[in-house]
Amino acid sequence: MKRLVLVLLLFFIPFEILSQVNSSDKEENGKTYFSEQIYRYYAKFKEKSNRAFVLGNREEANFYYQQLVNKHLVGSFMDNFNADCFSSDQCQIQDFKKPLILFTYASWSVPTKGEIPAINSMAKKYKDEVDFAVIFWDSKSDVRQASKAYNKHIQILYVDELKTRDAYTVKMLKHSLGFPTIFVVGSNKKIIEIKRNFQNEIGIEDEVAVENCLNEFKNLVESIQNFEENLVTNSFD
Repeated sequence: MKRLVLVLLLFFIPFEILSQVNSSDKEENGKTYFSEQIYRYYAKFKEKSNRAFVLGNREEANFYYQQLVNKHLVGSFMDNFNADCFSSDQCQIQDFKKPLILFTYASWSVPTKGEIPAINSMAKKYKDEVDFAVIFWDSKSDVRQASKAYNKHIQILYVDELKTRDAYTVKMLKHSLGFPTIFVVGSNKKIIEIKRNFQNEIGIEDEVAVENCLNEFKNLVESIQNFEENLVTNSFD
């Protein structure tokens, strides 16, 4: 396994300073990064969302979540987050050269029925166009068994919360939006969509469950295809 560069200092650096580090990147290339947007807008979202939950208004809480995602996070650029690789050399966001669909899980969480077969099918079908990756919030030993369900066309990554070098990745991706969550990222690392994983109804037939998930993931691939087409078109303007 190829190890990533240690980032031990990140564990001891306050969130505000981490944002200032990324802000310097923005000043250099004019991009707004995911971490910057989380720093700017997450606290206000969390306050409103928690208040809505306490009052039993889940609809309102979901509205604030969608507002955070669609107004502030989609359209920002994904930071070059660190993770450990289970069986490949791809260990950072920048290592993925094609557009990316990134699924986030914990090894103990149970995907909805049909989800894994659908991911495997889509990853095989679109392997030349899109990178598919699953990141688990667990240790390598815990991820080993869960990773066996995925085919060779899916990159398996993991982040161990007990390792201080991964503190930044965990804070940004897991603790901000929770899991399971899907990040859809263009080849230029711009975030196209952020979605909570689709959930099938309990008791649904296997074939129907897989088909439902396939339809959801096809929509994500279509979003990527449209985005990449516009990216090419705009490069000639």
